[in-house]
Amino acid sequence: MISRRALLGTALTATSLSALAMAGCSAGSSDGPVSVYSWRQEDGDGYRKIFDIFTQAHADITVKFEPFNSTDYDQILATAMQSGDNLDLIQLRPYAGGREIADTGDLAPLDDMAELKGFSPESLAAVSGSDGKVYGVPTAQNALITLYNKEIFDQHKIARPSTWPEFLDACAALKKAGLVPIAQSGKAAYLLTILYQAVATSALSPAFGKAVDDGSADFTSQEFRDSVQRVLDLKPYVPESFIGMADDEARAMFAQGRAAMYINGDYRIKPLLDLNPKLQMDYLASLPEATGPVQLSTGVDGAYALMASSPRLEQARALLAWMATEEFGSAFATTFSRLSQVPGAKAEDPLHVKLAEEIATVGTENPFARLGGGNPDVKAEFENALQGVLGGQISADELFAKTQEAYQASRQR
Repeated sequence: MISRRALLGTALTATSLSALAMAGCSAGSSDGPVSVYSWRQEDGDGYRKIFDIFTQAHADITVKFEPFNSTDYDQILATAMQSGDNLDLIQLRPYAGGREIADTGDLAPLDDMAELKGFSPESLAAVSGSDGKVYGVPTAQNALITLYNKEIFDQHKIARPSTWPEFLDACAALKKAGLVPIAQSGKAAYLLTILYQAVATSALSPAFGKAVDDGSADFTSQEFRDSVQRVLDLKPYVPESFIGMADDEARAMFAQGRAAMYINGDYRIKPLLDLNPKLQMDYLASLPEATGPVQLSTGVDGAYALMASSPRLEQARALLAWMATEEFGSAFATTFSRLSQVPGAKAEDPLHVKLAEEIATVGTENPFARLGGGNPDVKAEFENALQGVLGGQISADELFAKTQEAYQASRQR
């Protein structure tokens, strides 16, 4: 069993401590609002509008959405749990990260929640504990993709690539034309795992994914090396200063037409259109090396879980059950222009409608989606090492060795 202190990790930053202090002051009593902890600060206004739908039908329940900085959230949550704060619903990382919290015994199991019956086994597995019980209501379905500017491609007579070599040829043609092919940020290491999953998922076989799950994967193998090489091959086509570039800056480059492509998640589509409503874009999934189908990297992006010690247990459970309904899922998809995990919830904008259809046929869960949040955190070790390789601090061989070492250590726990 992992202790809460182990979940805390390193000491809190000043920002984290300030946020935690505010959270503690707003914890409330048993007759206060149901608190909903989240790492999605940018979604605050949207969630408040969505929760208004619930409270209009439940006049006896009020809801307080409490978002924190994404990079500070895990520390803030761990400390709040350790301090015994009055927590109700918390946003839960999927896969290993959520499983470690579930294994502390602090979450209420949800297996008897009727609203979860229609969810896919795969989405529920992503929010289950080591005991096999379900501890979260899956929220969003992510697709990690390469977004490209259709006008720039058309202007330079660059065809939509259908293979990885064609993609590299397109990058070379764009660079030759004096353009930045890819607006990419490398300042936050987690963005590099997103980049990797978006371009390299089709370079891994189903057998490799199975090996990751059964403990026999080899992250020094030629197959994994070839998949990582795809990211290394993109270095000539990203801004020279990309390691120090924030994602907001990279996003603005693409939205303003100063770069032809931007690699991230589908959740960036709406923010990009907010920056430039006239932006004409399409997306590429992970392309095959030669002939063969594309593979669209996808997975569960978080869930909401119920604290077993919630002083408002009945009210919080009622809210959580509503978050598993089509009414919530549709409101989520419409408000945030994202794909919902809730059965029956439909996307509205054309790109997400297309993504939903493609996920159903070629959606693939990259193994790193299931490796984040463990102890040690294999995903974090990989992305930090990848950042080091791209920044010239370590060699690729060191990256593979570090990843394998972290993976083996995580399997021994």
